[in-house]
Parts: sequence; C-alpha cells; structure tokens
Amino acid sequence: MGTLLAFLIVISFGSIFYFWLKKHNKKLVIASIVMTIVCGCLFTTTPEYKQQVARDKQAAIEKKKRASRQEKSRGRRKKERRKVSSSKES
Repeated sequence: MGTLLAFLIVISFGSIFYFWLKKHNKKLVIASIVMTIVCGCLFTTTPEYKQQVARDKQAAIEKKKRASRQEKSRGRRKKERRKVSSSKES
C-alpha cells in the first residue's frame, strides 16, 4: 500500500506542475494539491512508514550513545596523556 501511495504522491506533484504551468486550470491544481496532502497523510499511517520511523529513532539513540562513549574515552585519554607528560617533565 505504501508503494501505491508513494506513486500517487508523485503523480499528484506531476499533475500540479502540468495544470499550473501547461493548462492553467485552477480547479484541477487545487484538486491535485488536496490529493497530494491526502495521500501524504495516508502514507504516514502505513505500517511500513511507522516501522521505518521507529528504526530511525532507535538508530539516532544508538548514535548518541556511541558519541557520548567516544567523548568519555577521549577525555580519559587526554587525562592519561597529561599525566604521562607531567611525569616526564618531573
């Protein structure tokens, strides 16, 4: 169903372009815009879209965790280097 809705969204954008620039039919441009909005709203209710959003959120959380771990390890390494350099100077 998601594929069909995505296809309808692309067709709607094409019809907006066609009726706005080529045919100059205001009613059909408005109908195309409404169709695009409706298909976009329906697309966000599909299970595939919801699963993708959940995966993206999980990936963002994991990325933040990795970044915080890397920053902690960088801080530890800097402290160790300072200790080593201060002990060499002494």
